[in-house]
Amino acid sequence: MGNGRLADLIIIVDDDEAVRRSLTLLLASYDCEVVSFASARALLAAPLCWDHRFCLVVDQDMPDMSGLDLLAILRAAGRTQPAVLITGLVDGRGRIETAAADLPGTIFLHKPIDADTLIGCVRLSLHGPAED
Repeated sequence: MGNGRLADLIIIVDDDEAVRRSLTLLLASYDCEVVSFASARALLAAPLCWDHRFCLVVDQDMPDMSGLDLLAILRAAGRTQPAVLITGLVDGRGRIETAAADLPGTIFLHKPIDADTLIGCVRLSLHGPAED
């Protein structure tokens, strides 16, 4: 861990403070700039520069609005930033995965997620497949 720098902006949206903190520490160890929000509504209300390239890491299971709903709103508004949608739910995973596949630029991951998998997905989202 800590090798292979990303040097990108990552925006985390998760209602769990401990998850936001751990994801921030992990991504910062790869030299990412990280901004986090405790809810989908907080992200939508934020004065972000949507022209900037960044990756969203979004929890599916939030009380105010699901991750899928948030991403659908962003895509409908023409926001094309790549996203990693994560869930710990067992019930409905297939439905969530299918819905995520219909949202361009979205990668779906099941919890628990190891660091290498998350970093790999963020890299893929922002830079495409690694060249050999």
